[in-house]
Amino acid sequence: MMAYRPSPTTIARWVSQPDFVQDTDMRPGEVYQMNRYGYLPDLGDMDIETRSRTDVEIIGTANTRQIPNEKINIVLRELTGPGSGNPLYPSQPGNFRFSIPAMKKQQEIFWNMGYANPFMEPQFHASIGSDTLLMDYRITMDRIYIKALGNTPNKWNPKGVLDGGTYASGPPRIGVVDADYIYEWLLMNQCPPFEDGYYHWFMHPRHFNHLRQDPRWRDIVISGAPQIVYPVGSVMGLQGSPFGPGLMPPAEPSAANNLLASLTGIRDPLNQPNLYGIAPFLGQAFPGLDNAGMPSGTLFNQFRIFVSNNIPTKQVTLTYTANTENGATNETAVRTAYTGMAFGRHALGEIFGGSPESGLPVQILVNESTDYRRFLIVIWQAFMGLQRLNDNFVIETRSYGSY
Repeated sequence: MMAYRPSPTTIARWVSQPDFVQDTDMRPGEVYQMNRYGYLPDLGDMDIETRSRTDVEIIGTANTRQIPNEKINIVLRELTGPGSGNPLYPSQPGNFRFSIPAMKKQQEIFWNMGYANPFMEPQFHASIGSDTLLMDYRITMDRIYIKALGNTPNKWNPKGVLDGGTYASGPPRIGVVDADYIYEWLLMNQCPPFEDGYYHWFMHPRHFNHLRQDPRWRDIVISGAPQIVYPVGSVMGLQGSPFGPGLMPPAEPSAANNLLASLTGIRDPLNQPNLYGIAPFLGQAFPGLDNAGMPSGTLFNQFRIFVSNNIPTKQVTLTYTANTENGATNETAVRTAYTGMAFGRHALGEIFGGSPESGLPVQILVNESTDYRRFLIVIWQAFMGLQRLNDNFVIETRSYGSY
């Protein structure tokens, strides 16, 4: 019997939904080039007066404008895992080694238990630890997408204070007003929302905690509280729901209000834009469960919020003039930032290549040396590249505080 091993959520690729290209003919080091043609900027000539022409004006061929063109290069890389485990040299490659006799022993046990193919059973891989290789791949790739988003040059500390700036008191926490300005920033940078009309906000649990502590968060979500309509002839409604027996909020708003009310007990969800805010756990991914289905996030204003416990903290220099965490005043120090990333569609672009031998973009490789069939030495291998396509489509957000 194998004890449960906790694992972090690994949903960054799903949340970011990068533009995807695959070219199995590309090899590591080669560059995939994307072109983005821009629009002409407003140079003070976009009004009816400046665009009007007289019958004596010569339009001709002078003042020819070139269509703006931006080239985006994505380098294909060969990635392998695990790492060497040496913190002094983190870029060194490593591998996993499995005992063949131990694997045979576990295989025999599973055969005796009646499993047709032990190598296809998750319990078998857990019993020899081989799913560690899979989790190393998943967690590493998740961090790669998180880093691609978080390395944007656009940063937002609470109240818009720049890195190295000063707060009258501290530590500052992210709030609803910050969310409004972040939304404005995305709009002004012409960032497209996702297909459902929302921007995505991917954040550390502490970041989400601070946002929910803002009293205005509670005011907004309470304004969207569902109106419960109990079925006729029932005192408490149907059985089996944490929202009052049998009453569950809909997964998405629906125009069929009368039918929805009769089936779920909730009336007019179109007038409840923050329905998910009532129960922030709805649609979220949890450790060990994020593979069961893609998370839908928590709806709040114009954002769909996703929470991940695989987002690392960052160190940011700020000055607090009063109410610092250690009691000092006017102290400039490196602070721990709990980060988030707010973005829209087309923020990231990825390319997958293929192995020269198999053409597969991701695979497990076994070393040819087995030490006389005593060990299996394995790695995971991936051929991919990742790049931000537009820095104006993503902004990193920060929140501070030890509680």
